[in-house]
Amino acid sequence: MLTVGQQFTLQREVRPEHTADVLGNPGVMVLGTPMLVSFAEVACHQLLLPHLKPGQGTVGTAVNIRHIKATPLGMSVTIVATLREVDRRRYLFDVEGRDARHQILSGQHERFVLELAPFLAGLQQPA
Repeated sequence: MLTVGQQFTLQREVRPEHTADVLGNPGVMVLGTPMLVSFAEVACHQLLLPHLKPGQGTVGTAVNIRHIKATPLGMSVTIVATLREVDRRRYLFDVEGRDARHQILSGQHERFVLELAPFLAGLQQPA
């Protein structure tokens, strides 16, 4: 059973495809903020994943994150997602991140649990 306070820890090595350089900031070979946000979202989703019923998925709906320090190529980062609040299908997480030297991330992320089939079908409707 999923309870407030549960955590999931995600570890990733900063690779060339994660850098600010690849994301359009030429020559900046450090972990790009969009990738750090992605890592935080993955950690939160992974915390929810074992608790989903067949046919359910999660979507991110809000991100409030500070990217505190740069992490160079090749260094490992650790992201910890902690479930802070549950309101029916809405889940709010605290997210923290570190590399080998510093805290690099602090903030919150919100996800909703939904039924995938109706959600995906709704995307196929003409505007």
